[in-house]
Amino acid sequence: MKTNEIYSALSITKNVKAKAVKYVAISIAAIVVILILMALWKWIEKKVRNRRVVNSANSEIDRSKLTLTDAQFHLLASKLYTALKGVFVQPKAAYEVFEALNTRSDVMQLSVIYGVRESWTMARWIQKKLTRNQVLRINEILTSKNIDLSFFSGEPKKIEQNERKQKPCKRRCRH
Repeated sequence: MKTNEIYSALSITKNVKAKAVKYVAISIAAIVVILILMALWKWIEKKVRNRRVVNSANSEIDRSKLTLTDAQFHLLASKLYTALKGVFVQPKAAYEVFEALNTRSDVMQLSVIYGVRESWTMARWIQKKLTRNQVLRINEILTSKNIDLSFFSGEPKKIEQNERKQKPCKRRCRH
């Protein structure tokens, strides 16, 4: 009699354990699906936001004020991307790109042709990869050509955070 009771108790606990495992597996699957959907939503949102920036630049272009050909814009966009990508940024090459532009429409056309590269627009690349002083230099180049445009876009703090500032040591260092 006791063995039958033990077997029935074991089968009940097996059923409970099987149900618990089933519910845990369903919960984990639901969490994974939710995380995938959230990542997909964020990716789509970033794509749409970047496309809006490019479309906005496109709407600002006055074709009669363009001073370069499409081929020249493509070369400048490639040169700028090469100057900004990777670990070793080449600010002088970036300056040369902006010195070649003569009007606000030129800058907007360059932005449109530059497009979105590695999920960043041209302005984002400039803000993220260059120091504050380097961005100021680009803005000075544009201002000297009477181009009313700034790559700070009201967010100088983000650019300042990009600069590497030396943190004070906890030990008694001399820097």
